[in-house]
Amino acid sequence: KEKAARQLADTAAEAAQARQQARVAELRRDLVLALLDAAARRVVLDRIGDDVGWLSTQSAVAETRVASGTESAALTLRLRNELDRRRTDWTNQAALHEDALVAVRRLLGRAQPGPDEPYALAPIGPSITLSPALVRRAAAVAPGIRRSDADVRVARSTVEVTRRSARPDVSLGVQAWHESATGNAAQGFFTLGVSIPWFNRDNYRRDLQRDRLRLDAAQDQLEDARQQVRRDLHALLTRIESARRDALLQRDTILPRTRQLEASIAAHRTSGRADLRDLLDTRRQRADAEINEAA
Repeated sequence: KEKAARQLADTAAEAAQARQQARVAELRRDLVLALLDAAARRVVLDRIGDDVGWLSTQSAVAETRVASGTESAALTLRLRNELDRRRTDWTNQAALHEDALVAVRRLLGRAQPGPDEPYALAPIGPSITLSPALVRRAAAVAPGIRRSDADVRVARSTVEVTRRSARPDVSLGVQAWHESATGNAAQGFFTLGVSIPWFNRDNYRRDLQRDRLRLDAAQDQLEDARQQVRRDLHALLTRIESARRDALLQRDTILPRTRQLEASIAAHRTSGRADLRDLLDTRRQRADAEINEAA
């Protein structure tokens, strides 16, 4: 019985350590996601900032042309409205970027901003396919599986303790008395104690059945956690591959085509052979493509 009790205590301590490690793994995951979010928002912020600078220059040029009679006042109004809208977008995106940095600092345990450290989005990686090796690696580090496995081990040790509790307890003892005047031994005897739990078998049986049901439930939760890891991994890889295809489309197809057309329209506008509306629409498509590539 004492051995089973010590085993249960050791298993409970190991389970607490496993839960702590699982929580650390979750915090690392959250930190990675927070850093990715902050990096993506900074890319969007930079793109909007570039757009604000370009619109400011174009607005100044358009006002000069309106004064000389070579530009429409309606197009100049559109430029001003677009510039004010993008400035508001920049302010909102700057607030979102700062909020993302607050989330990062919280996960790092920092109350105040630390020294500026460079961080950026990683380049587009290769395609990832679901494989048994990847599933095994994910299952080995999954926090949910760690916690469920610890619960199974604790439940198994609890069953063993309950099973051994139905055994009789035997205790031996020695008692002795001495004379207060001389200190010599006066009398003594041995004691033998035996508990007989056989008359309470039904209660022990119910306790054991209850703990075994808890063990079965813990094992079912462990198997469910393993299956859920495979499901989550498949869903995550599907999302990653979809985002990868979209990013490659923006980078390799849409952006080169849009930049080429934007450069052509800008060159024709300098000579007065292109309309400002076409240039604004083309630049808007380029900015959206750059933001979509980052997001």
